[in-house]
Amino acid sequence: MKKIKKLSIIARNILAMIAIYTFNCTTVFASTTAGVDKFDNMVVWIASWVGRVGLLVAFWGGVQIAFSLSDHDAGQKRNGILFLVAGLMVFGLSVGYKTLLGL
Repeated sequence: MKKIKKLSIIARNILAMIAIYTFNCTTVFASTTAGVDKFDNMVVWIASWVGRVGLLVAFWGGVQIAFSLSDHDAGQKRNGILFLVAGLMVFGLSVGYKTLLGL
C-alpha cells in the first residue's frame, strides 16, 4: 500500500511539473512566413519522394510486362500493366500537386 501511495505522489509531482512547464511558456512574436516556408519546403520534399516512388513502381510494372511477354503469362501481364499505370498516376500527382492543392 505504501508503494502505491509513493508512486501516486511521484506521478502527481511529474504531472504538476509538466503542467508548469507547459503553461509557463512565453510567447515569441516571430514572422508568420517562417512556418509557412518550412511547411512548403516539407511538402515539396514529400512530393519529390512520392514521385520517385511512383517512378519505381512504374519501372517495376514495366519489368513485369517484359517478363510476362517472355512467359506468355496473362495474369502477370495484367499486374504489370496495373503497376505501370498506378506508378505513372502517382508520379503525375506528385508533379501536379501545386495545381491540385492550389499552392
